[in-house]
Amino acid sequence: MDSKNQSVKEFHARGYVLPIALTFPVLLLPLTISLEFIIIVLGLIIFLSILILLQYNMVYVKIGHDFITIKPTLGRMKQTVLFKNITSVRYEPKCVHINYFSKIKNAELTLKIYTNQLTSKTKTELLNTLHTVFKDKEKRS
Repeated sequence: MDSKNQSVKEFHARGYVLPIALTFPVLLLPLTISLEFIIIVLGLIIFLSILILLQYNMVYVKIGHDFITIKPTLGRMKQTVLFKNITSVRYEPKCVHINYFSKIKNAELTLKIYTNQLTSKTKTELLNTLHTVFKDKEKRS
């Protein structure tokens, strides 16, 4: 990958956000029988709306000129791997496995990118970018 002309690419995991945002309030509507439940349901809807907004704007995969970063969910730490430490890349229908050598743990580890969390357009763009970046390290399964 040409490191001088390459900008950082960001990919968002927005595949499940809209269905959850639409179905959750509908499932809570039967609980609005009394005033106490209405207050609880409104509180839950506001809380989940904030979580959905955060998830919608969260960067799932970031690819720079010499690194790849993944942040799987809101509660987990992001993982960053330098391209020079990556030993192989394997593509499966719903997941990309990136094997890399960790100098800290002195072992080979695997970074998994689950593509079913992405919209089809984002998935295609991510896979095309990964094919371009890791063309010499690819393994097909």
